[in-house]
Amino acid sequence: MERSFDLIQLLKLVRRWAPVVAFMTLLAGGLAFVVARAAVPSYQSCGLLRVAVQAPSGSQAASASDITQTDAVLMTQNGVLSEVIRDLHLRISSDQLRAHLVARPGPSSELITVCSSGASGTQQAAIVNAVMSVYAAQATAQSERDIDQAGAALQSEIQKVEASLLQENQQLAALQRGHQDTMALAGQIQADTATLTQLSANYSAFRAQQGVDVAHVSVAAAAVAPAAPISRNLYTDAGIGAVAGLLIGTAIAVVLQLLDQGLRTEEDVRQKVGVPVLGVIPSYSRDPKSGTQMRTAVADEAYRSLRTSLLFAGVDRTLRSVVVTSARVGEGKTRTAANLSAVLGAAGSRVLLLDADMRRPGQHRLFNHSAEPGLSELLLTVATTGQPPNLSGAQKTRFTNLSLMTAGMTPPNPSELLASRAAELTLRWLEHSYDIVVIDTPPVDAVTDALPLAAEASATVVVIEAGATGARQLQRALEVLKGSGANVIGVVLNKSRRDPPREYLDYYFSQAAASQPDSANAEKPARRPAVQSPVASAR
Repeated sequence: MERSFDLIQLLKLVRRWAPVVAFMTLLAGGLAFVVARAAVPSYQSCGLLRVAVQAPSGSQAASASDITQTDAVLMTQNGVLSEVIRDLHLRISSDQLRAHLVARPGPSSELITVCSSGASGTQQAAIVNAVMSVYAAQATAQSERDIDQAGAALQSEIQKVEASLLQENQQLAALQRGHQDTMALAGQIQADTATLTQLSANYSAFRAQQGVDVAHVSVAAAAVAPAAPISRNLYTDAGIGAVAGLLIGTAIAVVLQLLDQGLRTEEDVRQKVGVPVLGVIPSYSRDPKSGTQMRTAVADEAYRSLRTSLLFAGVDRTLRSVVVTSARVGEGKTRTAANLSAVLGAAGSRVLLLDADMRRPGQHRLFNHSAEPGLSELLLTVATTGQPPNLSGAQKTRFTNLSLMTAGMTPPNPSELLASRAAELTLRWLEHSYDIVVIDTPPVDAVTDALPLAAEASATVVVIEAGATGARQLQRALEVLKGSGANVIGVVLNKSRRDPPREYLDYYFSQAAASQPDSANAEKPARRPAVQSPVASAR
């Protein structure tokens, strides 16, 4: 069946698997505490790098912050870290160094905080200072290269004019030695000189403007070796570990719940198999020395509740016969059939308890009656004579309105005998003679004896043992019963070890106290219900 978990189901699941969840929580919390306490002390050293941008107006304040964010990323790249590793002779890779290094903008828009953590405070300070120095040098060199590249055109013009002037001055000297006219050439030299002066002035202005616009990177505060390691809160680490363990434990509980096929509660039966639970019978004992008289009272009340559920199930269809079987051996179906018969008789119905488990009969021992003659002799007589069954074999019991027909002698062929026409006629006659017939049959997984009776009876109830019967076992038993035509109306969860509800205990004790006389020597109230079931014990 499809299963999902909401918050309430999750809380119930955690409660059910509380030992697993608690163990994982304590284990993870304890491990986190031990690891944190045994961890090598870590030292952190930090320095400040200044990235100064001389903006002409306050409108570019945001761009200064962007520049520091960019520089904070760039200074942890391989180009910087490789040079630091080479300068400090570190035996680690760039990735390993980056794992210990943090560069973040702040505390102001022009500052970058650079921190390094490790086992040696002196080494971490040296790393931070080296990173800041290398990055500042690389940033300055890159700025110079950018300026030179941007002013390359002006420099080219200056170089051309300088070359022309050099050539013109050489020509002027030659003309003067030959006593030739130099007026025109002198005018050209004067014009080129003026041009060179203007170009040089333009280049100087360009360099000055570039110096203003380019960010200047420098070390604002050098890192120093810390005097003490980073303080660690052991309890915080343990708490984080405990939370992680809680989550892991819950996940394990979910997996265990999905894999678990055990049927311990009504909710398990409904969710995993999808059949109604008619009653939950607690484990109990009627031995006064066992100290479980209260659970016995609760069990008696549980059988009454089972009787009510059974009667409600017969609202649309009159229940004249009920087969009580189980999915496997040892689930308590014999005692359940006996107790159900007792409480049905106490309600005023004429009840016959029919022991149809001919291979392992048990009702005669519960009621301390003789096993023979019984059902097998009755069926043999009906099959032989063809006459209506003689009900003289039904024995009276000490319980009101309850008669018992034992299994009788074990025949060589119980399955064929219970599937015979005589068995069908006998069941119809018994239904006519009593208000309700409760039939105790063998387990479904052991033999097929229960199937023909279940197909003919008004209803079938399957008894399962809480925590012992698996969902697949019950599902197979239900499929076999429904395949034979049985009207399975629900299951009985037997031998439940859950404590009675507090509300019931309060009500029970208050009723007992109210019936107690006001006397110091008064006898203690009996802790047994008015209608007692015949079972000596059901554990």
